[in-house]
Amino acid sequence: WNAAELEVESHKSRHEDLEQRLHQLHDYEREVVESQEALGDALYQISVLKKQLLHQEEETMEKENRRQIQFTAFGKKCEGRVVELDHLLEKANQRNERMETMQQESREELEICRGQHSEHDALAATLKSELKRLASKVDDGEARIIEQEQVCDELRTQNEDLLEELSAGGAQ
Repeated sequence: WNAAELEVESHKSRHEDLEQRLHQLHDYEREVVESQEALGDALYQISVLKKQLLHQEEETMEKENRRQIQFTAFGKKCEGRVVELDHLLEKANQRNERMETMQQESREELEICRGQHSEHDALAATLKSELKRLASKVDDGEARIIEQEQVCDELRTQNEDLLEELSAGGAQ
C-alpha cells in the first residue's frame, strides 16, 4: 500500500509538474503569439515605412530631375546670354577701336591746325607789321600832301599876286 501511495504521490507530483509545465507552455505560447503579433506589426510598420521611403525617394528623384532639367535650361539660357554678351563686347571693342582711330585722327588734325594757327599767327604778325609800315607811309604821304597843298596855296597866292602885279603893270 505504501508503494502504491508513493506511486500515486509520484504521479501527483509529476501531474503537478506537468500542469505547471503546461501552464508555463501556455504562458510561453501566449508570449510567442504576442511576440509574433508584435513582430508582425513591426514588419507591417517596416513595410509601410519602406513604401513611404520609396515614395519619398521617387519624389526626391522627380524633384531632382526637374531641378536638373531647370538647371540645364538655365545653363543653356546662360550660355545664350554669354554668347550675346560676347557679341556685344566684340561690338563695343570695335567701337572703341573706331573711337581711338577717330581720336588719333582728331589729334593729328588738331596738330595740323595748331601748325596752321602758328603760321597764321606769324602771317598775321607780318601783316600787322606791314600794315603799320603802310599806315606810317600813308601818314607820311598825307603829311606831304598837306605840305604840298600849303605849298600850292602859297604858289597860288604868289601867282595871284604876280597876276595882279602883271595886270596892274600892264595897265600902266
